[in-house]
Amino acid sequence: MSADFATNFLDGFEILDKRTQATLKATKQLGSFFAKASEFQKVYIKNISALCAQYKQKKLPLFDGSVQTGIASMVNELENVANAQKDFVEQLLQLKKDTEGFVREKEKRQKMLVQNYQKITSEWKKQLDTLKRSRDNYVKLAKDANGLQLQLNKKEQDTSVKSSVLSAATAKSSQAAEKARAAEKSYQDMLQQTNERQTVHYEQEQPQLLKEFQQFEEDRIAFVKELLDRYAGYLDAIKMPDKWETSYKVVTSAVAAINTTEDLSAFTGSSKTDVAVPAAIAFEGWDGTPNTFGGGPAPASPSSGSLTKPAGAAPKLGGNAPNGPTKSYGLTTADQGLSDAEKIAKLQEQLEEIDKAIQAENNQIGAVEKLIQFYAKDPAGKKTAEAQLAELQGRIERLNVNKKQMENQLADLQGGGSGEAGGSDAGATDTPAGGEAAAPAGGEGERGKALYDYDASNDSELTMKEGDIVYISEKDDSGWWYATLGDKSGFVPANYVELC
Repeated sequence: MSADFATNFLDGFEILDKRTQATLKATKQLGSFFAKASEFQKVYIKNISALCAQYKQKKLPLFDGSVQTGIASMVNELENVANAQKDFVEQLLQLKKDTEGFVREKEKRQKMLVQNYQKITSEWKKQLDTLKRSRDNYVKLAKDANGLQLQLNKKEQDTSVKSSVLSAATAKSSQAAEKARAAEKSYQDMLQQTNERQTVHYEQEQPQLLKEFQQFEEDRIAFVKELLDRYAGYLDAIKMPDKWETSYKVVTSAVAAINTTEDLSAFTGSSKTDVAVPAAIAFEGWDGTPNTFGGGPAPASPSSGSLTKPAGAAPKLGGNAPNGPTKSYGLTTADQGLSDAEKIAKLQEQLEEIDKAIQAENNQIGAVEKLIQFYAKDPAGKKTAEAQLAELQGRIERLNVNKKQMENQLADLQGGGSGEAGGSDAGATDTPAGGEAAAPAGGEGERGKALYDYDASNDSELTMKEGDIVYISEKDDSGWWYATLGDKSGFVPANYVELC
C-alpha cells in the first residue's frame, strides 16, 4: 500500500485533521513521561546521596581496619553511581523541553493546515452552490417558456382566437424563450467555470495540501525517532555495566526499527478515502435529458385548463375528466340544403383536417411521456403530466370516432345514399319539466342519470345538471359518451353519468 496522501486521501481532510490532533497529543504525553522520569531520578539521587553521607558520618566510624576500608569503598561507589546519573537526569529534562517546543510549533502548523483545507473546501462548495442556482434558474425559465409555447400552440389551432390575442401570446412566448436561452447560456458558462475549478481543486489544491499533511506526519515520526535515539545514547554514556548495557542495546535496536514509510502505509491502508479525481460535470437539460432548450424534443408542460373535479367525483383519466373535441366534424342538419357534391367536398376537406389534428396530437404524446419521466420524483408534477397524457389520448380517440363517422357519411354519399347526415341535433326531443328527457326517436340509446353538473366547453359537448336524465347513443373507450338531453346532443364525461 502506497503511503502517498495526495492519491489516497482526496476529500479526506477530516480524517487527517483527527489523525494529526491525536498524534500531537500522544507526542506531548511523551514529553510528560520524560519530565516525570527525571523527577523520579532526582528523588532517587537525593535520597542515595543523603543516605551515604549520613552513614559515613555516623556509622562508618564504628568499624576499623580493613573492614572499615571495605565498607567505605562500597558506600563511596554507591554515591558515585548516584552522582553519575545526575547528567542522565539533565538529559531527560532536555528531552522534555525539546518535545514541548516541537509540539508548540506543530500545533500552530496543524491549525494552519486545517484552516487551509477548510478554505479550499468552502470555496469549492460555494462554486457547486452557484452552479446549482444557475441551473435551477435555467430549469424554471425553460419550463415557463415551454408552457407558454404549448398555450400558443393551442391558440394557433383554435380558429376562434382573435389575431390580437394570438399576437400577444406569440410575443409573450418569444420573450420567455429568449430568457430561457439566455439562462441556458449562463448555466453553460457556469458549468464550464465549475469544471475548470474542479480540475484545480482535485488536481492541484488538494494534492498540494495533502502533501503538507504527509510531511507533517513524517516530521513527527522523525522527531520521535530522534528522541529515542538520544535516550539510548545517554544510557551508553553512563557506562554502567551489564544491565545498563543491555538496556542500551534494546533501545538502540528498537530505534533502528522505526520505519516512517511502513507506519504511514499502514495508516493509509486502514483510513484511505478511495476517492478518485471526479469526471467533468455533464450538462443537464431542463427536462432531465442532455438536450438544450429548443435543441431537442421539448417536453410539453402540463395543461392548466383541464376539467375541475366536482366534489365526490372520481374521474377515471388522471384525476380529471378529459376535454372534448375542439371542433364539430361531419354533416349536421344545417348542411341539409347542400348538394351531394358539396357535402362530399366538405367531408373530404374535414377528413384531411382531422388527419392533421390527429397527427398533431400524436406528436405531443412522446413529449408528455418524457415529461412524466422528468417528474418521476415529483408526485404532484407527475400526476398533472399523466392527466395531460390522458387528455391527449382522449382527444385522439374522439377525433378517430369523428373520423369514422365522417367516413361512413362519405361512403353513404358516394354509394348513392340520401346524403343527409343525422347531426348532433337529429332525433332529439324536447326535455319535459323536471329534467326528464324523452327517449330519442326510434328508442335508440341507454338511459342514464347525471351525477354532477357539467358545463360544455365547446359546441361538441353537452351541458347537463345533476339529476338530468340523458340517453347514451355511443360509448367511447376514451372516457367520453355521446348523449342526448331534450333537443340537444353532445359528448359528456362517462364518469359523470350513471346508467339507470
